[in-house]
Amino acid sequence: MWLIYYAINYLYVLAVRIAALKSGKAKLWIEGRRKFPEINIPENKKVIWFHCASLGEFEQGRPLIEQIKSEFNSEFILVTFFSPSGYEVRKNYALADFVCYLPTDLPGNARRFIKMINPALVVFVKYEFWAGYLSELKLNNIPAYLVSARFRPGQFLLSPGGGWIRKQLSAFRTIFVQDENSKKLIADKSENKIVVSGDTRFDRVLANAANPATFGIINALINNRIVFVAGSTWADDEKVIFPINSENVFTIVAPHEINESHINSLESICPQPVVRYSQLNENNSAIYPATLIIDNIGMLMSVYKLADITYVGGAFHKQLHNILEPAAMGVPVIFGPFTEKFPEGDELCEAGGGFKIADRESFMHIFNELINKPDLRNTSGKCSSDYVQKNKGATELIMKELVFDTKYNLKQ
Repeated sequence: MWLIYYAINYLYVLAVRIAALKSGKAKLWIEGRRKFPEINIPENKKVIWFHCASLGEFEQGRPLIEQIKSEFNSEFILVTFFSPSGYEVRKNYALADFVCYLPTDLPGNARRFIKMINPALVVFVKYEFWAGYLSELKLNNIPAYLVSARFRPGQFLLSPGGGWIRKQLSAFRTIFVQDENSKKLIADKSENKIVVSGDTRFDRVLANAANPATFGIINALINNRIVFVAGSTWADDEKVIFPINSENVFTIVAPHEINESHINSLESICPQPVVRYSQLNENNSAIYPATLIIDNIGMLMSVYKLADITYVGGAFHKQLHNILEPAAMGVPVIFGPFTEKFPEGDELCEAGGGFKIADRESFMHIFNELINKPDLRNTSGKCSSDYVQKNKGATELIMKELVFDTKYNLKQ
C-alpha cells in the first residue's frame, strides 16, 4: 500500500506543477515547497506543532493555539499549512514562532521533518490524514490529537478501500469530533478514543465578535443606509445576488478570488458607483458609493460587524464558506442550496438565523423581506447570535486533555 500511496502523492505533485503554469495558487504551492524548511529551534524549547490544511482550519485551531501559548509561553509554537490560502494569509501570525508549508508526504520527508522538529505535542485540525507523518508520529510515540474532526457518509476514509488510511489514525491519542454523527461513523471503524467536543470555530468567531477590527473609513460611507455584506462569493453566487437595485442599501462585497479579472467582472455587475477598498481614501469616501469591493484577504470577519444582512458564498458549488462569522455578529445569514457537507447551514436555518436560497428569485424574496421588515432582521439576527452562543465551549473541553499531555511531555 505504501507504494500506491507514494505513487498517488507523486502524481499529485506532478499535476500541481502542470497547473502552476497557469494558476497563481498552484505556483505558490510549488514555490513554497521548493526547499525543505530550515527551522532553528532553541535547545531550551520544546515544539508544539499545529497543522492546518488551509485558512479555515487555521481559524478552527486558532483558539487552541492562543490557549496553548498562554499556558506555555516559553515553548516553540510551529504552524504548518498544506494550502497557500492559509500560508499566505497567516505566514506572519504573531503567536507562532515559525510558520511554513508542510513538506509533501513523499518517501523520507515525514521522517526528516519530525526528526528535525522533535515535537512534544502535535495537533492536526479537522482532517489531513497524511500516512507518512502519522506513521512517524506513532513510531516515535509522540502525543498527537485530531481536533474539530467531522466525518460523513461517503467519505473515502470510511469506505472499504479506506481501511489502510484508517489504520494510520491510531497515531492520534484522541480524536475530538464535532458531533455525535461523526462519532458514530468512526467509532466502529477505529480503536481511537473518540470525544464529542463540538467545533472550535464557535469559540473563535465569538472571540472575534467581542473585539472586531474597526474601519472608520468604511463607516463614513454607510450614510444611514442598510448594509448588505456578501462574503466569500464566487461567480455562481454573484450571478444570483446581483444586480441589487435599492438606493437605501450599501453593498460590501468580499469575493473569494481577488485576482484582477474577477474584480473587473464584479465591478461590471455591482450597484454603481463602485469603489475598491484599496482605492478608498478621504477624498473619494464622500461620494457614497453604492458598492464597496474588499480586494484583500483578512478583513471580512470584522467587516461582518457592519452588516444588517449578510450573504455567504460557496454553497452553489457545495463549498459553503464560514457562516459562523456573520452569525456571531448577530445578523441574518443567506446562503446557497448545497450544504450537505456543512450541517451548520441547516442548523442555523432551524434556529431561525439562516436562509437557504436556490436561485435569483428566492434570493430576492428573502432579501426584500429582510430589507422591508426590521423586526424580522432583528429577530433572525438574535437567533443567529443565540445559535453560536449555544455551541461554544469546544476549546475548553479539548484544552483539558492537551494541557495534561503537554505538561507531562515538557517534563521529559
